[in-house]
This record gives sequence, structure tokens and C-alpha cells, in this order.
Amino acid sequence: MPSLHQFDWAVRDIEFLLWEQFQIDSRLLQHDALESAGINRELLNTLLQQARQFATRELDSINLEADLQGCRLDQQGKVHIPDAYFPAWEKYKQAGWNELAKPVHEDISLPQVACQAYLELFFGACPSFMLYGGFGASIAQLIKRYGSEAQQHDYIDKLLSLQWSSCFCMTEPQAGSDVGSIRTRATRQEDGSYLLEGEKIFITAGMHELTENLLYLVVARCTDAPQGTFGLSCFLVSRFELENGELTTRPNGVRATRVEKKMGLSGCATTSLSFGLDGPCRAYLLGQQENQGLQQLSSLMALARLSTGLFSLGIASKAYQNAAAYAQQRFQGANIRQAFNPMASKVAIVEHADVKRMLLEMKSKVEGCRALLTKLSLHYSQVQFAQQGVNTLNEDEVNRHERWIGLLTPLVKAHISNQAWRVSELAIQVYGGHGYIRDNPVEQAARDCKILSIWEGTNFLQSAELIREKCAMGRPSPSLDLALHSMIDFLETSAARSEFPQASAQLEAAINALQSAHHAIGGFTRTREIEHIFFNSTRFLGLLADTLITWLLLEAALIAQQELIQFNQDDPAIDTQEQHFLQGKIDSLHYFANYELPLSLAQAEIITKAPPLVADVDSAIFQ
Repeated sequence: MPSLHQFDWAVRDIEFLLWEQFQIDSRLLQHDALESAGINRELLNTLLQQARQFATRELDSINLEADLQGCRLDQQGKVHIPDAYFPAWEKYKQAGWNELAKPVHEDISLPQVACQAYLELFFGACPSFMLYGGFGASIAQLIKRYGSEAQQHDYIDKLLSLQWSSCFCMTEPQAGSDVGSIRTRATRQEDGSYLLEGEKIFITAGMHELTENLLYLVVARCTDAPQGTFGLSCFLVSRFELENGELTTRPNGVRATRVEKKMGLSGCATTSLSFGLDGPCRAYLLGQQENQGLQQLSSLMALARLSTGLFSLGIASKAYQNAAAYAQQRFQGANIRQAFNPMASKVAIVEHADVKRMLLEMKSKVEGCRALLTKLSLHYSQVQFAQQGVNTLNEDEVNRHERWIGLLTPLVKAHISNQAWRVSELAIQVYGGHGYIRDNPVEQAARDCKILSIWEGTNFLQSAELIREKCAMGRPSPSLDLALHSMIDFLETSAARSEFPQASAQLEAAINALQSAHHAIGGFTRTREIEHIFFNSTRFLGLLADTLITWLLLEAALIAQQELIQFNQDDPAIDTQEQHFLQGKIDSLHYFANYELPLSLAQAEIITKAPPLVADVDSAIFQ
């Protein structure tokens, strides 16, 4: 069964990243405006501890119950969601967690890197529940940026207060990743509104009764719009009609037609919706011009991809913590050195070599992914504060942070969701047969996380964007050069080579392999072997992610080693949980650099040396 303190390790690791490794108190929070707003280390630490308590007591306790109950659509067209979500929703609002999305002082809000810290715990504790409020703050930001004054007045406060919730509606039966095939139509009316007609599928939390109203952000095509992605617009659709800005009880032509029976996230109503097929559905254009949809959605999609990585991390972290707790409590078999001694005592399975192998893989990957996501969120926070006038970054500094954001976003979305699946699988293996049954939590983690590699642009699309947009198809890339030079500078200026020579050598080999792979992709571009590039783009994404993670784990190990030295100088006789934590950072580096990174170096060999294959393979062989 889960440990009552299963989030403690994650909280300590988050604190390590915020204050010791990334030092956000000096890098981010040293501004008078933040002090006036009360945003400081004490506040963020308090929020983190409160989040741990809320995650444990209120959310984790309903996760299995909600998974078993699931969601359904009745014959009257009403969507039913887990009963436990209604009191939990009220507690979530009463605790004020939704208020953290609001500006805390004038236009200043909590930095993304701080919000990430507590949301990770919530996403891990009960991911399906958290999806019901998932798009509210992001869509509110979109309305603030592009919406009319009336739209801002009518919608933003209601979304941020969770009085209303919101959904993003893009996917259609014939248009999944191919968004240019969207058919939902919007017909302009004399009063400036539009009538919407079409169907959307796989809409997360698409219909429910947790809030008095839902606001749908719907991607559709105006009647005279061009075909393809350039003819798309964004529309705001209220579930119930509004009259002079006030909510009525009159339906606005939005109907749930199906609730999916899914592999995981069973507590979330993934819904098919019809707009305007059973009655008029009035919609309002977001912004002043039609056909601006994809441009408007760029910031929303970037945040959605960051959130997908955060969901993945939360689920993976909880799966690891449950597996680690179970391995400490489950006694079976003797130590391998006593295998032929019939009188040998049984040991906890955490003492067995293969269990240690699995736990080390899970631990190092979760820590590495958390560091990668924290780095992205820190860069995002710097740009966020520049836009809010909190800091005084010049244009070059803002551009540098934005290059990091562009490079890291596809990695955070794709790599962390891939690793969440692997970590969940390993957690089941640690439990053995007990992991395969619903009495224990890790089989749910595997079911819940698999969709995350498909959400918000499949992981292949993330790798394709990385190659095409951020790495310039193998040509000179300012974003990739920034990452490479940062890692090289770290090796040259830190004590890494002297303190951890083997891990440093592995990182240096990975940097060289990354440069070679990028150069090879440039060669394929010049010879127009485009299919071969995208046949290998997922390999390149994994290589880049693992190289950056090794760098971040090496940086963390250096800090942990210095803290351990100080710890032992103060009182070498004390053996504490903190010492175990710090030693664990060093062991995570050693495992990842020597057992995981070499697998990515093999991927670089494939990219640079494997002959082109995909263009010559006849699709008819797949029978």
C-alpha cells in the first residue's frame, strides 16, 4: 500500500532544485516588486508543505475510488463523474489553490517555477481530478491577450475563481494531428456573433456539473476561410447562453454525445461534443480578425505541453515513491550472498540487486526529468516577469531565455511522458504480481500516463518540431548552440572533471555525439533524404534530453557532495535522512551516466551511421 509520507521525497527534491541547484531566491526573486507582493522563499516553502498535505489527505485518498467509479453518459444526455470529486472540488476552491493563478499584486503573479512545484504533487495524487480545472488559467491568459474588453470582463474572473471551468476543443473524427482538416464551421451573424456547427471528439473534461458553466475554446473554420491551417479561427462558446453578460439556464446548443471508455484517467470525462447540431450554438470570435487561430494558440500549446510534462512527472514520481516504499516493506528471499544457506533470514526486496537496478533507473529518471522541467519553468518565469515589468532584462537576455524555452518545451513534453510510461512499468515490476492488481496503485499509474505521449501533439510531432524549428534541420542552430556551449562551459569551469571524472567523460562523449548527429541531419537535409531525418527524429530528441539530464544530474551531484562534506564535518556520527538524500543525488548521477546515457549514445550511432531505410520499405509488407 502507498506510504503515508509518499510525497516527502518529492518535496525535498523540489526544494533542492529551487533553492540549492537553481537558486531562484537570487536568480529570480530578488526584486522589490516581488517583496511588495509577498512572493519570497518563505511563502513558496509554505505553499509546498501545504500542497503536500492537501495532495495526501484530499486527493490521493480519492484516486482509486474515482478510478473504479469512472464516468458515464446517461440516457438523458447527462454526464456523471465520480461522486468524490464534488466535495474535493469545494475543498480545492476553499483552500485557495485556484487563487494562485490570479495576480497576487497588481499584474504580478506567482512564477511558473513555483506553481510547477505544488501542481506536480496534485497531478501525481489524482490526475483525473486535476484535469477538470486544467485549461482555466491558460484560456484566461489567452482571453486577456486577445479578447475584447467585454470578453475579458465576462470570462476571466470566472475562470480563475473556478466559478466556471473551460475546455479546449480541437480534435475531430477526421482531424487528429492533422488540424488543417478541421471541418467545424462558423457562420458570421449580423450582430457580430457566429453560429457554430460541428463535432469534436476526445475533449478532456468536456461536460460535467462541477461548475455552473463551461467555456469552450473551439477551433473552427469560417464559411469563406481558406483550406488548411491558415483558415482556422478560435471561438469562445458558453455551455449556457449569456444575456447582457449574465448567465442564463438556456442551453447554447452544446451536447455531449459520448463519454469514452478509456485505458486510464477513468475519473475524467473524455467527451464527444456536438455544437449546433441540436439547436443554435452561438459563438464569439477571439480577437479582431478571422483566420488567426494557430497564431493565438501558440502560447496556449506551449503551456499545455509544459503541463503535459508536469502531469507525466507527477505520475512517475508517485509510482517511484510507491515502488520504493513497497520494496522496503516486502520481505522475500535471502541476500544473494546467502543463497545456499537454508537458515538465512529473508530480506526486504530492496536489498536484491535487480530491484536496486529498477529503483535506481526510476529514481534517476524522475530526478533528471524534474530538473529538466524546473529549468524550463525557470526560463519561462524570467520571461513572465519581464512581461510583467518585475525584472529589467534587456532584449538579448529575454531572447536567450526564449531560445531555452523553445528548445526545452518539446523535450519536456515528449521525453518526460515517455519516461513516465517506463517508470510506471518498472514500478509494477517491483511490486511483482501485486503490482498488476488494482488493490495497489502502480497499475493505475501505467494506465493513466500512457495518453500523455499522445496529448498536445504526439511525441513524434514534438521531435519533428525540434528538428525542424529549433535545430534548423541540421544547419546552424542558435538554440542548440546555446545548450551545447552551456554544457561545455560547465565542464570547463566547474569541478566536475576532478570530482566526477567518469560521469564528466560520459557527458563530454554525449555532447560530441549530439554534435555529430546534428551534423549528420544537416547532410540528410542537403541530400534531401527528408524521410530518413524524421525516421530518426525521436532518437535525436531522446539523445538531446538525456545529455541535458546528465548535465543537470552532474551539477546536482556536485552540490550534494559539498553539502555532504559539510554535513560530516559538523557531526560525522549522525546518520540522517538528509544524508541519504544527498548521497542519493550522487548515486543517481553514477547510475544515469553509466547505465542510461550509453543507450542514448547508441542512438547517436544509429543516426550517424545507419543506412537510409524507410523510403525503400514497401508499406505492403505490413500485413
